[in-house]
Amino acid sequence: MLHSIPLLWLLVRAHIGEQRYLLLCVGLLTIASTVTGLIGPWLTKGIIDIYIPNRDMRMLTLSLTQAAAATVVAYALWALQQIVAAKACERLFMDVKTNMLEQLLAHSRNRFDGLSDADIALELNTTVKSASSMFRDDIIACIVEMLAIVSLLVAATVMHWQAGLFLSLAIMAYLGVLAAIDKPLRAMAAKIGRTTTQQNTAFMDTLAAARDIKVFNLASSMLARYAVTLGQLAKIQFKLVSFEAVLRSCFGLLSVLLTLALTGFLGALIIFKDPAMSIGLLLTLLTVSALIVATVNKILMRLGRLAVLEPSLRYFIDMMKLRSPTLAARIDGEIPDTSSIEFINVSYVWPNGAAPLSDFSLRTEPGDKVAIVGASGSGKSLILDLLMRLREPTQGQILFSGIAIAQMHQALYYSAFGFVGQNSHFMRVSLRDFLQQGWPDQSDEDLWRILDVVELAAVVRSLQKQLDTLIGSDGWQFAAGDRQRLALARALIRDPDVLLLDEFTNMLDVETEAALILKVLEASPRRTVICTTHSLAVADFFDKKVFL
Repeated sequence: MLHSIPLLWLLVRAHIGEQRYLLLCVGLLTIASTVTGLIGPWLTKGIIDIYIPNRDMRMLTLSLTQAAAATVVAYALWALQQIVAAKACERLFMDVKTNMLEQLLAHSRNRFDGLSDADIALELNTTVKSASSMFRDDIIACIVEMLAIVSLLVAATVMHWQAGLFLSLAIMAYLGVLAAIDKPLRAMAAKIGRTTTQQNTAFMDTLAAARDIKVFNLASSMLARYAVTLGQLAKIQFKLVSFEAVLRSCFGLLSVLLTLALTGFLGALIIFKDPAMSIGLLLTLLTVSALIVATVNKILMRLGRLAVLEPSLRYFIDMMKLRSPTLAARIDGEIPDTSSIEFINVSYVWPNGAAPLSDFSLRTEPGDKVAIVGASGSGKSLILDLLMRLREPTQGQILFSGIAIAQMHQALYYSAFGFVGQNSHFMRVSLRDFLQQGWPDQSDEDLWRILDVVELAAVVRSLQKQLDTLIGSDGWQFAAGDRQRLALARALIRDPDVLLLDEFTNMLDVETEAALILKVLEASPRRTVICTTHSLAVADFFDKKVFL
């Protein structure tokens, strides 16, 4: 279970420095709260040993009032500590979540081969959410409680050094129990992690195939499949809950035995007339002992919960690698004028061993109009992914203007390209913001000019809010042809040296397809245009054809 702590540390270490002052406040508030909370038990010694035997009502009342006031202050400081800890944790995991998205955007898709976007989102977001709550509720709490234990042990040692030594040895015994239960608890946690993943996969499969399930009457079989994974998970979780129940009983038993042992030890000191021991001090030390034992039990339970998170944390850290992709020697400045492209003996192999590209070579010169033709699965889109550095070739090299693209600064490299896919994603933004994505300095005049080029200006002018019209989710929905024209306008407005078109006419009728291709070529007299397609009719519009 202790293995989860270094994993969580690896997750947050890059960001924890920014919250160091808040976390320092948490530590100081913990110590202050613990010390203040000890005032009450310490006053109990005087009440029992002096004020009650002497029938001193005034001092009894004063001591009880002081103890009550100290207790109120201690709980107020503890509540403030929890508030500060929660604030630090939320800020910390805001940075972690931002870093997660940055990593996903920066890395090539090779790392996520074999996983759907839904799988990635579900697994990573669930893990980060769990890690956030665990860090706040368990890791921070564990650290705080450890500080409290140290403070309590120091206080017990100051009161009576033999009692402090006795309690320290008891804590060591508890750690021995922790080491004994670590292995079986981790094994059950790993099983829960694997079974949860299987359950999520079955759930996502069922949702994704909802239409087919209805048409082919598969609901009962899919529900049965899902029920099997639920049953497996429930069986393992039942074992874990049972194990924890036994564990809690053991800890409760140990607590009682420790209290009895401490009572016997301190009582023997009183019987043998130890001048430093009294009934009041005995009750005070028993109170401190109860606080220590209760806090240790909380820590052990928290560490048990952390063990359940360990498999997901390992997956998350392995997936993200927690570092930005390293770039070799960066080349700053401007893209060279000769925007030639060269694939040199490029191969790509999928995780299942399939190799859609093997020893592929291609050279284009500035201004070339190239159609890459092939059936589905032949590697057409993969070629563009490799050129756009969304994937990395298994073998071979890709050059741009004679320079290996892996050596070029990403932002500089991408500024030379425009891209239109077969189904461009429309984010929930205004038309103006959509067109300016990646090229924000364009004026409205520039936007209207490019809309004229793709023959969309009249459509946009007919909208009530024109360029301020909201598109995307729940916004204005364009027809398929207009969507592709709008995506093309976004690609063209940056005046790229190279325009990449990935099956971008798939959803269009023949007439619209021909008109849009002609418009693209007309707007690109000196621009390199590379278009992937399965259609020979589309390929005929281009000067150079590559067949896969």
